[in-house]
Amino acid sequence: AGSVAQDSAAYWSRFEASAIPGKAALHGTFLEALSKVQAGGRVLDLGCGDGRIAAELAERLPGLTFVGVDINAGAVEAAQARAAAAGVGLGGLRKLEFRVGDVTEAPPDGDGGAFDAVLVQCVLSVCG
Repeated sequence: AGSVAQDSAAYWSRFEASAIPGKAALHGTFLEALSKVQAGGRVLDLGCGDGRIAAELAERLPGLTFVGVDINAGAVEAAQARAAAAGVGLGGLRKLEFRVGDVTEAPPDGDGGAFDAVLVQCVLSVCG
């Protein structure tokens, strides 16, 4: 067996992005917590999957920037396509981007990695 991250990547890569577990509805606790983040704030979505939650939150909270990170490259591609189709990419009114990354390491971020809030769901069970 490899590292936890390698094992997790192998596990999640077996899933089509559309089959990765996610919530159809937004969690009220996410909205409540993120409503306290000041405009211009940055939110990290660790284990973002296909980006459904981050995209919905970006639509509801347009003053925030969302960065989704997932180890499954297929899921990140689906998330990027979702953001582009919805017009919520970094060039749009709402700021949303997705990256392939390992949540057991420092978030891949070119400007220091400072975030005002972090979302995590369906991740801890695979982080050993």
